Amino acid sequence: MDEPGVKYYEKLPEWVRRKYYQVIDGGCQLCNKHMLYKDMEVHRKIRSTHGGRYTLCKLNHPKQNCMFVHSECHKKLHEGEQGHGSHSYT
Repeated sequence: MDEPGVKYYEKLPEWVRRKYYQVIDGGCQLCNKHMLYKDMEVHRKIRSTHGGRYTLCKLNHPKQNCMFVHSECHKKLHEGEQGHGSHSYT
């Protein structure tokens, strides 16, 4: 299922999460405020895209389906959704 410049994960590996935190320089992609690494969550823009998998690619890649946001912003993104739990990382 991988394609050039894109890799997909069922669960986002910790090393990928750390790398994206460096790439965004700790700034929430929704509110632009600085966040601590422990407060960063990964939001899939469209959960049905790519079988619900997380993407590993450049932020401006057309297949990028993830946003890196502060936990409070992530809650706002899912406000009103029933059954949305926290994400797991390996």
